[in-house]
Amino acid sequence: MKLLFQYPTIAELRPYIEEADLLTADQSPVKGEVILTPIQRWFFERNFTNQHHWNQSMMLHAPNGLNEKNVQQVLEQLMIHHDALRMVYPLEEGRVIQRHRGIEENNVAIDVVEVKRRAVTANSAGRKAGK
Repeated sequence: MKLLFQYPTIAELRPYIEEADLLTADQSPVKGEVILTPIQRWFFERNFTNQHHWNQSMMLHAPNGLNEKNVQQVLEQLMIHHDALRMVYPLEEGRVIQRHRGIEENNVAIDVVEVKRRAVTANSAGRKAGK
């Protein structure tokens, strides 16, 4: 820090800059049990009747349609890359455990609803997405 104040321009500072070793975090997929955060403990201690209500569902729509296989592959790759998307919360011995599923357990649930051929209201499609 002292050098930054002594040599305030890059040109003046350049002779004193040393190349540092590049540190990288391990990016390999993780698997196994993870300690719950305080807010997660709070949530599970409440024993909400409909805990599934707090999940994240989404409905995708494209004017020219979507290729189900492509969507499946994209979601699977996202889950491989983002460990938190593979979290599951099984109940073991009376307590909720937070666990990273392994990549080999990676399964994405996709329900396709064709809205061109049948009348599907936004509410009924939303109910289906929330199940």
